[in-house]
Amino acid sequence: MTTITLYGGVNEIGGCKILVEDGETRIFLDFGRAFGRYSDYFDGVFVRERTARGMLDVLSLGLIPPLEGLYRDDLIPDLGSPDFWARFRSRPDYRDLRRDRLAVDAILLSHAHLDHTGDLLFVRPEIPVLSSRMTAFIAKAMQDAGRPSTSGVVYVNPKEKSKDKKADDSTQRENSLIILKGISQQGHIQRQWVFVDGEPEGEVHPSDPFASPRSFWLWRPTKSDKKAPEMKPTGKRPRPLCGGGPWTTPSSGPLALPWRPPPAGLPIPATSASTATARMTASVSWRPCRPSALGSSSAKAPTWTPRGNQ
Repeated sequence: MTTITLYGGVNEIGGCKILVEDGETRIFLDFGRAFGRYSDYFDGVFVRERTARGMLDVLSLGLIPPLEGLYRDDLIPDLGSPDFWARFRSRPDYRDLRRDRLAVDAILLSHAHLDHTGDLLFVRPEIPVLSSRMTAFIAKAMQDAGRPSTSGVVYVNPKEKSKDKKADDSTQRENSLIILKGISQQGHIQRQWVFVDGEPEGEVHPSDPFASPRSFWLWRPTKSDKKAPEMKPTGKRPRPLCGGGPWTTPSSGPLALPWRPPPAGLPIPATSASTATARMTASVSWRPCRPSALGSSSAKAPTWTPRGNQ
């Protein structure tokens, strides 16, 4: 018997996750980010999910379905309990996909837009991803460009548990949270990618990603054997940025006008950060994120009651 389960993309923008099952075969069609539900909590700039806590935030907020066995083990945070999934097994959309082989046989991507690929970063890299070369190359170019929302789509940087080093003293560090940080020495792990229209051709040139299609596909924007360049002293006195009067300005260009500190007592308008705070304190009506509620009459869109001017 063939079954189709929609874990997103119904009555919403993005979040396309369609699980097709036939006997023991399981294939996901896309695994994208739900832009609407995601923006209810995060704006991607001032308010973002805590990457140091792995997939805790997105799972707790229902932004990805609780499918045990599908996601990366290195994104499981240390919460003081050996069974991370115990807190999610009571949810109606929870499902245990663990079995003797991979949780799903493959993930087939329709195209490279983030509403169809964005949540791949949480999925185990050994699960095969199928797409055309065009889709794969666009997804990789977006990740190479350094967009945070594309991190882990094509290749992943493994995480490890570490004490939070931002604590002020040794006592605080001893009692600080265990956070997840990238393992810089290990380098990236390439996802198991299958090109439905043929493998990229050409010879691999490590220093030239544009030498051939295959060279571009295997190239990474960071190299573990190179250190960041050190800042060298110039001997020049830095310009005053505030409180020291006008700075020396160029005679032309966008910085031609001198800058002076605002007069004392001048009211400062609300910043984007305060807007984000107001957004987080607004009241939201909950929309269940489970297959049984998707598209049902009881699943209402979130409504905002903003506090103050935004």
